[in-house]
Amino acid sequence: ATTEIYTLSLHDALPISSDVYDSLGSVIICTSGSVNMFTINAKDCGFKNIAFINHGTTTPTSGTGFYLSYAGSFRMQDCAVVGFYDNMEIINGESWSILGTTFQNACLYGLKIDSPGNADLGDNLISGCVFMGKINNLTDHIYWESSGGLKISHCKFNGYLDPTNCIELYGHDGSTSDITITDNSFENFFGGIFIHPNGGIITNNIIISNNQFSPFSTMTGNCIQITGGVDYVLVNNNLFQDTRNNSRFAFSANGTAYLTAQSNIFYGWSAKMSLTDCTHVDTCLNLTSRLTAYPLKTTTLSTTAPLCGGGDL
Repeated sequence: ATTEIYTLSLHDALPISSDVYDSLGSVIICTSGSVNMFTINAKDCGFKNIAFINHGTTTPTSGTGFYLSYAGSFRMQDCAVVGFYDNMEIINGESWSILGTTFQNACLYGLKIDSPGNADLGDNLISGCVFMGKINNLTDHIYWESSGGLKISHCKFNGYLDPTNCIELYGHDGSTSDITITDNSFENFFGGIFIHPNGGIITNNIIISNNQFSPFSTMTGNCIQITGGVDYVLVNNNLFQDTRNNSRFAFSANGTAYLTAQSNIFYGWSAKMSLTDCTHVDTCLNLTSRLTAYPLKTTTLSTTAPLCGGGDL
């Protein structure tokens, strides 16, 4: 009682051999700065051991390396996608996975994820990938608009002064839940993880755990920043390294309910956490290398519920 659609188109691409990418098996070069090199509307489509590179003479102004209007059970493993306006855009799809792949030098987004037809459709995995700049003033390594059940793990984000955010969870297509960001390394960035649902959209059940943050010394965002519309958040076992820029926070939350921030290490920060208008908050056993009062700065709660009695060290 179902109809499966399997379509794939390839535009303005040329396969070549290259000693630089021999380990990837094959290389496909795109010379256009405006097309979608691959357009995919397919179930169970996969790519492995291939480099996809935009090698045009001008900076791309539109288009993508991969445009997936449907990506059910899509799988990409051990590939490289380099130099497109958006390296990859996934519009709809469930149970897809991207493993061991390098996304480098996009102009706008390294990877854009959306599910406008069903904001909670997803259960997708990004693992063991490398996200890198800087040539084209990248905005976000990963830009997420909707799609529930997303897990990002064991990835390396290195901005080389870009991007604006390593991971931006915008959430404007409808309520969703179950976002896990764990065991990643974030370095040389202006903004780390930015979660800000739009227009009253609720995003629940977020885990940010076991990550390492080492931002650029003049970062403009925060390592982790969460604004209203987000409930049930766990931030634990993260290492925040000193940036010598005390005007920013390692972790900032505004209007968040049921928030637990535990067992994090703040190395050298004087501005560690800002919790504003948050309810049902539990912060304990967070370690700091500076002997200053803690919690710090603008910690104001709109509830009489106390912070964890265990305290911070």
